[in-house]
Amino acid sequence: MSAATELEAKDGLRLSWMRWPSTRVEASRVVVPLAAMYTPLMPPSDPNFSNQVQYDPVKCSGKGCNALLNLYCEIDYNNRIWVCQFCLSRNMLPQHYSDIGPYNLPAELMQEYTTIDYLLPYEPPVLGPYILFVIDTCTIELELDKLRSAIISSLSTLPANTLVGLITFGKHVSVHELEFNECPKSFVFRGNPKNDNVTTVFVADMLGLAPPIPAANKNAPPPSSPQNSAKSKSVFFLPVESCIASMATILNDLIPDPWPVKGDERPARATGVAASVAVGLLEAVAAGCNARIMFFSAGAASAGPGKIVSMELSETIRSHHDLFKGNCQWHDKACKYYSGLADRLATSGHVFDLFACSLDQIGLAEMKVLVDKSGGLLVLSDMFRYNTDSKSDVFAQSFQMCFVQGADGYMNMAFQGEIEVITSRESKVSGAIGHLSSKNQKGTSVCDKEIGIGNTNLWRVGGLTSASSYAFYFDVVNTVSTAQTTFLQFITKYRDAGGFAHVKCTTCVIPLTDSSTDSGLAQVAYEFDQETAAVVVARLAIFKAENEFTTDVLRWLDRMLIRLMAKFSSYTKDQPDSFQMSPQQQFYPQFMFHLRRSQFLQVTNSSPDETAFYRQIFLNENVANSLTMIQPVLLAYDLCDPSQSPTGASCVVNAVLLDAGSVGPERILVLDTFFNVILWHGESVAQWKNDGLDQDPNYLYLKEFFSMASDDANSFMTSRFPAPLFRECSSGDSQSRFLLAKLNPSVTQNTVQGYGAQGGPPPVFTDDVSLKVFMDHLRKLAVQN
Repeated sequence: MSAATELEAKDGLRLSWMRWPSTRVEASRVVVPLAAMYTPLMPPSDPNFSNQVQYDPVKCSGKGCNALLNLYCEIDYNNRIWVCQFCLSRNMLPQHYSDIGPYNLPAELMQEYTTIDYLLPYEPPVLGPYILFVIDTCTIELELDKLRSAIISSLSTLPANTLVGLITFGKHVSVHELEFNECPKSFVFRGNPKNDNVTTVFVADMLGLAPPIPAANKNAPPPSSPQNSAKSKSVFFLPVESCIASMATILNDLIPDPWPVKGDERPARATGVAASVAVGLLEAVAAGCNARIMFFSAGAASAGPGKIVSMELSETIRSHHDLFKGNCQWHDKACKYYSGLADRLATSGHVFDLFACSLDQIGLAEMKVLVDKSGGLLVLSDMFRYNTDSKSDVFAQSFQMCFVQGADGYMNMAFQGEIEVITSRESKVSGAIGHLSSKNQKGTSVCDKEIGIGNTNLWRVGGLTSASSYAFYFDVVNTVSTAQTTFLQFITKYRDAGGFAHVKCTTCVIPLTDSSTDSGLAQVAYEFDQETAAVVVARLAIFKAENEFTTDVLRWLDRMLIRLMAKFSSYTKDQPDSFQMSPQQQFYPQFMFHLRRSQFLQVTNSSPDETAFYRQIFLNENVANSLTMIQPVLLAYDLCDPSQSPTGASCVVNAVLLDAGSVGPERILVLDTFFNVILWHGESVAQWKNDGLDQDPNYLYLKEFFSMASDDANSFMTSRFPAPLFRECSSGDSQSRFLLAKLNPSVTQNTVQGYGAQGGPPPVFTDDVSLKVFMDHLRKLAVQN
């Protein structure tokens, strides 16, 4: 295990450079940003080790410094004083630390506790979690039946402390009371209100949660009303164990939206109003509590504020070409509307999960900001039902994983998260990229250079899971190389699903080296983590792609790669044959090659909703999963002689190059792209399967051959969120294009001699350049740089 992976296993932290240049000028010359990928809730690698303690952390008293006591602080045991390494302030140890000494240390001063999770014992837990289901009824009965079945089944798995609510919407929006099973009641909001601003006060007044104040006398006290009580709030949210029957009754009575739809029109779907009512209801009922909205959409928003298309079918839903040309009359308005809702979610700490299950676009490109700023979950699928063509049930598998519970009986999710980054005087934080939003806290740790969401060192992250990861970018501010180390501290505040408050603190030290000398530059280069570097650069490229042209982003990536290779490779000027890459950077160029070809930057074959989905998932995953998205994993299964196999098996599996040369007629390939798992059969293998040889007792080794590949493909899908789409195909099938599109086109119609005389087409029919051509150009440009 390398030092980078050891740090990740211990602290959930990976650095693009494990050693930094000691001055700002030299830091700018290493090309790749000084960055960290941080996963706050990553569990310890050792299941027998717990880094949780039940007492309050000790905080630095320095002005503007919120750092916590950690093992890198200087401790004066005699005088009970500790010196903060971030602001150099001297602090008194608290009274209950009077007995500590070199051999009697609290957990935060021990070597193994570089990451420590404080469970705050004196802060009372909050109610919840509140879960508000928002269901789109503008769909067919088969889809609605599958959705209601999934929700009803999930109710029995929720912990007893969960409070649930229900909203349904079509042309109008209905907020359902859950208190009376015998007589269901709901409050209906217009789907196309005269005033598009559906505020919290308006929602609360309509639901009777707060009495309306007469306009003539706004200073008058509100009239007493039985609705203005805590009981009135309980009719919309009830403990799950006491409302399963009423929820089941309402859901079973649901029918597709009854409003008639003309043959040349779409259903009127008030998605924007439904989202606004859901946000307002939680703000009125669950202020300061753990809460999340689970929003299920089955089609495009076509009515009211937030719509992305009109009801006329003659108007097509916007494409990337329309966005590029500015031919989207609803896009900017919808983005502004959902951005306002997202700011309210971020302020309240509530989470917005979006399940978009439709063959057409639903407006995810506009609604993604709701998930982004609240830290919610995102699932995109063709339907709520089981997909018989692909043999996948993306929605059901993903939805079940949302409610997985830990050993404590609570769901594996956190709420109301905030992350603060504190740096010592040698470095400052430039910004962050991920599912977060700025709290605009400016302090001594903030750099004047902004990368991503910057000008602050404190971010709201809303909801968190054990997979939620964030990229933080830094800069060295020293002008002279005097310091030997710099310190970083990540402080994450959140509440678990039980409502208890936590403060998780990770502190790390990074060595600084004078890279102006050859020996110093070699030390910095040796500590380069090319996997993390590829991910943080990819995040920055995606962030740029949201506001810049794709061609400009690709040129930026190319220039960065050329400068990096020219800086750290060895070569003779103007002699490409002399070019030799550093071992620590040998895979970085091919990461960039696949990133340039990926769906994150190439949007030609994707809708705006698909592009938004791919990018949002990438911005939330850790280094390993992000690398799988950039450069998918390809496994090859081949038959072999059992007598020559070390295990005696009749088949062998190997990880092979993501290259067209890996395709073979007597081979099975399994491709994991994170979003898709593809099981591909070569031409001969497909014929064996069609002939039923895998079921013939005389060919048991073929049965083992097929089952090994199938089991490995299933293993990729069991624990991943969102669940990937499974595709099984054979050579020449239409579905095999998903495999070929990811392969390096080393064998094409341009490289195969006598293509017209061949019995079949080459493995990849494309005009894209291969990795070899890409590397040849890179060598040529690097030696000229």
